[in-house]
Amino acid sequence: MKRVLLLTLGLTLGVCAQEAPKDKEADEAAAAERRARMQEMRAEMLRKNGPVVTSLPKGPGILFRDMQSAVPHEVMTNVVENLGKVTRLPFTAETADPPAGADPLAWARESLASEKTGAVVLLVDHKGWPSLFTAPEESWAIVNVDALREGADDEKLSRRVQQELWRAACFALSASDQRAPKCVMGVVLKPADLDELNVAPFPEYLGRMMQHARALGIENLKMAPYRKAVEDGWAEKPANENEQRIWDEVKKEQEEAKN
Repeated sequence: MKRVLLLTLGLTLGVCAQEAPKDKEADEAAAAERRARMQEMRAEMLRKNGPVVTSLPKGPGILFRDMQSAVPHEVMTNVVENLGKVTRLPFTAETADPPAGADPLAWARESLASEKTGAVVLLVDHKGWPSLFTAPEESWAIVNVDALREGADDEKLSRRVQQELWRAACFALSASDQRAPKCVMGVVLKPADLDELNVAPFPEYLGRMMQHARALGIENLKMAPYRKAVEDGWAEKPANENEQRIWDEVKKEQEEAKN
């Protein structure tokens, strides 16, 4: 009996061993087929509707101005890119030389002088200044790299600067009182306090920023497939053959609808 059982078990394992690779091959083939279908669907959607496009801002924007060289500019552009994604507000980043003198108020007001700027965040490296100046009533904030160097290597310094840039954006757009633990909008009395907090603020502060931005006349950016943007009248001129075809189709449909 034992011999029969062992023989049966051996045959069963042999069959399973042969079927397992076949099942695996079938699963891989099915997955590859699904991926191919998804790629075809995405290509057809892109052909029909065009890429997702973003409207150009009509009113003022929010300027981040990098006036230092100790921390890579990418630290600022990363924050600006993420701010734009989560708020759909027109954040931009640029580099500039710091003005003469040592008057933070003059620096901030000079950066706000343009009608195209509704709020501003400056990143500077100035000995003796605190890590963050802010005037929510005037919609500006200044982050000072020098005050964040204490006990920090390059990686930690870059992280602290990111945190202070997020905080500065919230302060400049009047989203500042902190209620949630670990939120970067918490109380910071020394640079090391930042190391215990998250890099970015909680969603409620982003909502407050968006609300205050509207009060400053800063409009949310629109995002839509190119066809929808053409239909709504805010799309840029076509940049390729597919967009030109979509443009012509929509314009023709709109003309026919008028008649």
